[in-house]
Amino acid sequence: MKNYYSVKQASKLLGVSTNTVYQYIKEGKIIGKRIGRGRIKIPYKELEPFITPSTLFGQEEKISPEIITKEESIPKDLTVSETLETDSEIIPNVNDIVFYRILKGIAFLGLGFIYLLELLNGNVFPEILEVLRIDTNFVHFLLSLGIFCAGILNLLEVLRPEKFAKYHLGFDILIAFVLGYFSLLSFFAREYARFVFAAGFTAVSLGHLIRGKYFDSFNNFLKTYLLFNFYLSILGGIVLSIHPQLFPIQDFVALIQQNRNLFVLIWFGGFTAPLVYLLSPVYKGLKLVSLYILISVFVVLVFATELSVNAKYDIAYLSYIISFFGIFLVWWINSSVKILKNSIYSLVVIFIWIFISVNTGFLVLQNIREVSKSEIEERISASLQNSGNNLNKFLENNASVLLSFAGNPQTKSLIISKSEEGAIQKAKEIYERLTDARRVVVIDDQGIVLGVYPRNNIIQGANFSEREYFQKTLSSYKGLVSDVFEGVLGNTTVIQTEPVFENNKIIGILAISLSLESFQNYYQVSGLKEYEIYGVDEKGNVVFSNKKDSEIFQEVTSFSSLQNLKDNSLIFTSKITSPSWSIYLKVPEEILSKELVNLPLILTVILVVNSLISIFIWLFVFAKGSISEARSFNKPVVAGV
Repeated sequence: MKNYYSVKQASKLLGVSTNTVYQYIKEGKIIGKRIGRGRIKIPYKELEPFITPSTLFGQEEKISPEIITKEESIPKDLTVSETLETDSEIIPNVNDIVFYRILKGIAFLGLGFIYLLELLNGNVFPEILEVLRIDTNFVHFLLSLGIFCAGILNLLEVLRPEKFAKYHLGFDILIAFVLGYFSLLSFFAREYARFVFAAGFTAVSLGHLIRGKYFDSFNNFLKTYLLFNFYLSILGGIVLSIHPQLFPIQDFVALIQQNRNLFVLIWFGGFTAPLVYLLSPVYKGLKLVSLYILISVFVVLVFATELSVNAKYDIAYLSYIISFFGIFLVWWINSSVKILKNSIYSLVVIFIWIFISVNTGFLVLQNIREVSKSEIEERISASLQNSGNNLNKFLENNASVLLSFAGNPQTKSLIISKSEEGAIQKAKEIYERLTDARRVVVIDDQGIVLGVYPRNNIIQGANFSEREYFQKTLSSYKGLVSDVFEGVLGNTTVIQTEPVFENNKIIGILAISLSLESFQNYYQVSGLKEYEIYGVDEKGNVVFSNKKDSEIFQEVTSFSSLQNLKDNSLIFTSKITSPSWSIYLKVPEEILSKELVNLPLILTVILVVNSLISIFIWLFVFAKGSISEARSFNKPVVAGV
């Protein structure tokens, strides 16, 4: 008689199924021992009390739970490689940790693929790498390739466990290092959403290394999935409480900022606290955990949709994959079927198909986004140019009115005679012919104000000979539009002038004081509710703006300097000829999100349906038989890696 028996040999000896033997080992009714990192072996003395003549002669006789009284528990659970080597069946909550490895493999594979694509358009962490004086493209490539390879290594362990089992520890250390580096880089680059997911995976990987060496008692898909979500809820709650603007649903950001304490209470009370209970040894059921996972899947899918709207494809991808595995997990823990070893290959293919589907959806969405962006840019640029043309027409109309009065003999006569009342009356006539004029003044050739309308005692009789616009008009012999300056009344203004000639000599100047708001009013972009408009003169001074704190643009002198602002905005520019000003329009990039709001929702529905159909086809083809016998016991919920 042999001293030790494998699970399969023990099942034949006792006349029961291997599933039943696994359950008895799990319950501690039979004590199994691990031989190195190989298979589970059961000493003969553990089986001897239950061997009857009928079992010895091949007749099935199941062990009665009532006569088994051992209280000891199995010292260690099965690892992925041991499970697949020991037997061809995978049992819910017993030896199904292989599914978490598939989750990691597909998640890292897709994440690395997305970052490698981003390398063609820019860097993932440009600012932090530039500060560190590191070649950003090189580090980006290494990090993206490292994450991609981490996905491949996980899938190789799933597909060929017998071949790669000896490299298991080395793979885990390498993957933990890549994820840890990714986490640190994300944190210092202030990419906190990436940090949350990277740190969550890192924490699970480190936990696996520690438990694998000292007390590997946690080893199934359900609790590993819950543990990962626990880390996400803790890290995500901390990040969102400090930076509520990162909340995926932008409509809730202002509400969270106003009620931050309430948000913290709801988040940690609604997401984190239930996970603490579900992960504890106290909870042993399936209904509550299934309900929690389904609710969290719905929430994460909503987040994924919003992240897709805002082109945060890396975090959206992880959210989709975690959601799809959550749906699969709910079915799996509530099922009564057995999964055979060889069907794992096809399951990996199914999830690779889902990975391809998600990324194809992102590529299509990005292409539509670029087309939409081009259309929006064309529309806004055309509107901006049209506004500039209207402003030029406004200034040309003012110049035409001033020119007609400057050539009027009556105007020349009252300037020569220094008639203040006549000049005031003439200023009134000009004012009534204009639109959006703040004030009209009549100035003689010495810079003395002869008349002003609307009347103002401070301006009447003032000497403006030192004003730049006055000097430039005298020297250029033509009308002009001044730079912005502060008037005698303390308000910022722009002056439009026209010289008055008599015998080819300037005898005076007609001037219009223009409100800066009148310029701004000409730049009303149709179809946009949120935008910033800036008129910048040749010196880089803001002439007009719809933003009160526009002093931040006092140094703005070019289009490129506007692009250096640390926000995600679309910048448009145009010119007006007289005066020579640059017009900048800054539009939040979220305008694209509003244009594409329905497409990511459609994408989410398509991806969910595609994933469900793919998984259920696989289940229909490859899920065989029933394990109701093995599931008849009270199933404990154990944490895993």
